[in-house]
Amino acid sequence: ITHKRRLFVKGGTSSTPDYSAIYFTQNTPNQATGLLNDMFTEMSVLREEKTSLLYFYTEGTGTRTGPVPLELRFECYTGDLDPADDKEPAHWKLERLEWMEPPESYGISDDYGYYSTPNYSFGVFLRPGTYRVIAKNRTHSTALQEGTNANSEDRPNQLTPILLEEEKSFFLSERLSPERSEVFSPYGSRTFQAQNEFFISTRGNDTPSGFIQPMRFTVSGLDGIPDPSNRRLKTITSTFDPTAKIPRPPDGYYPGPFQFVGGNTAFGVQNFSGISVWTVPGLYRAYGARGPLSILEVFSLDTRPGLGFQTKDLTTFQAPLPEGWIAFDTPGPTQATSGGMLPCEQLSSALAEGVGVVARTEIDHQADADALYREFTSDLAYEDDYRAAIGSQPFVINARSSNLDGYGTVTAYFTSVDVNGRSGGARPSKGWTLADFLTQADGKYNVIHRPRGPEGIFTKLGFNPALPLSQAAPWWNETGLLSLRKTNGDFDALEIINAGSIASSDINLWWSEFKSVREDWFALLNQQKPQAFTKAVGFSSGRFSVDTPVGLVRTYLNIGEDELIQSELEPILAALKSGAAVVSSGPMLEVKVGSAGPGASAVINGSPSSVVLEVTLVAPDWLPVDELRVVVNGRVVKIINDPKNDPAFVPSDEDSRFYTGSINIPVPVGKDAWLVVEAGAPLGTTGAYKPEKSWSIVMKGIYPVAITNPIFLVLSGGEYTPPGL
Repeated sequence: ITHKRRLFVKGGTSSTPDYSAIYFTQNTPNQATGLLNDMFTEMSVLREEKTSLLYFYTEGTGTRTGPVPLELRFECYTGDLDPADDKEPAHWKLERLEWMEPPESYGISDDYGYYSTPNYSFGVFLRPGTYRVIAKNRTHSTALQEGTNANSEDRPNQLTPILLEEEKSFFLSERLSPERSEVFSPYGSRTFQAQNEFFISTRGNDTPSGFIQPMRFTVSGLDGIPDPSNRRLKTITSTFDPTAKIPRPPDGYYPGPFQFVGGNTAFGVQNFSGISVWTVPGLYRAYGARGPLSILEVFSLDTRPGLGFQTKDLTTFQAPLPEGWIAFDTPGPTQATSGGMLPCEQLSSALAEGVGVVARTEIDHQADADALYREFTSDLAYEDDYRAAIGSQPFVINARSSNLDGYGTVTAYFTSVDVNGRSGGARPSKGWTLADFLTQADGKYNVIHRPRGPEGIFTKLGFNPALPLSQAAPWWNETGLLSLRKTNGDFDALEIINAGSIASSDINLWWSEFKSVREDWFALLNQQKPQAFTKAVGFSSGRFSVDTPVGLVRTYLNIGEDELIQSELEPILAALKSGAAVVSSGPMLEVKVGSAGPGASAVINGSPSSVVLEVTLVAPDWLPVDELRVVVNGRVVKIINDPKNDPAFVPSDEDSRFYTGSINIPVPVGKDAWLVVEAGAPLGTTGAYKPEKSWSIVMKGIYPVAITNPIFLVLSGGEYTPPGL
């Protein structure tokens, strides 16, 4: 038997139709309609069969940019009754199946002009016959067995069976949507919308419209109305020039919006042109924030029938970090390997969450951070004034990760990339030990992820925080065949909080995992010196932005007065290596003993029984901080309940998010020590955290917590002696 097959490939931007074909046939590369039309017409030529063309429009939830996936079924009548009334499924044969693929941009400009993206108009080739069209999604379904043919010269305004004749076209006047049978009257007029689309735009408080103002929005239903559940939509605008083989500059009208919608959230970089969310008719409350330290914008939405088109223009205030600090995060891998986000989606989410530095990592693949930074920022085609809210951020650093059998997931940072090499120059990790990775991944900073997770190294190989390190983890000092004398324990930091694990587990399990790693880390600090201690970092590590935005957990780094540029990110590495870091899923802490902050040593004169700890707590009104804890040598020695209302803390006159205070902390007399400061939810918290509060709604239910890296208290005149277990 001889088989002949043809491969049909449609290339180009996801938004620009191929105008060499009939416009209505929707020849955009990411909408299968055009490709299926090409296949159908070629097959008809080979078989010497006649064809017909059915034109139609979609509307409501049936558009390409609608809130839920849509399926269109084109079924040919095979019965012998009146096709207008025959509902028997056996009398209808499926001839063609279509689904609506959302475009990625409003349109595109090139040397020949501006092309808008067709979202509503379609044309499909079919065999001659009598048809019905079924439009269906997860909530509605409508079967149209009669229609008005606008191309008919005899009966252009009369309902007839949808009869497709040879080499003729049928222009269906009735617009298609799954909800049509419920929202249209028998006379063809719309009575209400099944879902309403509303637009939100943003601007800074001291800038005109058109300036960049990233933000994430969350919409919550009121009075029993469920939260919206939008399908994933993205608006990128940027395109690739197939001739020059480089990214094409974005259109001047809509440069670099980088907008993403999914579930009840939406976020974007440039929102002056509006970002849209769909809702069923009802009352809603919407929230806008740029990370947990921003001022929360709250407004109501009323999308009940009869209220017309809904828009909201938000003016927001900038919320800077304490001077010298920057937010750093490592999202999970992208769609390039094992993740669900696009690289540009991660950077867009970072800007919408106030994260200034992002590590770009993939599984056993070396990402090119500089190339991503260039492409992303070139799409933000604005003058400096327009970029005031973001400056040159987000900066991107190179990284690569591996899932090591028996050792868990580990990431190497500040790696080198070979743009012409296989996997970007990343060596394959099959069979590696952790020690092998620390050498062969060639990173300048290495982090083990989720050591107490199901596949984490402490879970798999064991770690007992009650025992000395040599007994607690016998694997610690083991080497590997490729490690060049490095040991498994030579990693730089452990991930003490991982936000991505919430999406795949229970909040109680997530909190329990954090507390276990916390105890493990304290046990390590009790046996280590300031010159070489295990740092704590925390990351979002998310797979999808809809449940784990970039920065849901982040690490604040103190880089001092250094000015960052993409080509010189050494201050980030220096802060990581020194431990000048605070991990947070909510508040920010700036703490000092004397002039020493996290990662540094404070020289203590004499043998005092207490030291003075200077604390600046950063938390806006909507961010709950139930308590502030001070840990010395692994033991909580002081708890301040509700610190924002405690007399020990004075709110700032200039920025209401800042609270400062001095606290006397008891320390062991005549001994060296270390201290860590925590703030947020109590350690005994269980279950949903303040579920009715805006914090839980906006921040995906995560418990707010901040934990600093240690300040070492060194008695003057001697070397630091670890306190021991």
